[in-house]
Amino acid sequence: MGVAPIEREVIEQLLQLRRGESTAILESLPISTEILLNRLYDLAVFLTSHFDQPHIYALMRRPWRFGQQQCPSNPLLHTMLGCLQRGRPDLIERPCMLIATGGEP
Repeated sequence: MGVAPIEREVIEQLLQLRRGESTAILESLPISTEILLNRLYDLAVFLTSHFDQPHIYALMRRPWRFGQQQCPSNPLLHTMLGCLQRGRPDLIERPCMLIATGGEP
């Protein structure tokens, strides 16, 4: 028996995304929707385990220092939401992985 696929609505709820925002994210990478939804679910679970759900909306839209540092000339990557909508989840995942593992940049 297989695992049930992650539903888009679950991701929208966890990351406090509007339908148009999630559509932009799902269209941002040339990979299957199923793989991207699983990747986003992992990210959402990590974020919601470290931040209260009511704060996720603001967290996704506030300035994201790592994006600013890595891509200073691209203001579209200066928020978590912007990184996801422009196909750069790595700009969120890398610092999250460092936090999770206690690693250093």
